[in-house]
Amino acid sequence: MNKRFVLSDKEAELIEGIRNYQRSFINCSRDYIFYLQSLFDELLDMP
Repeated sequence: MNKRFVLSDKEAELIEGIRNYQRSFINCSRDYIFYLQSLFDELLDMP
């Protein structure tokens, strides 16, 4: 399935952040998780 999407800066930042989280799961801090959650919440609040 090869679909191309146009992402906003926030969406791309969230996707990259999730990928980085998955790579460094053992060393990930609670602050980073909070950061990812806040990005996700911002995206949900967009009109």
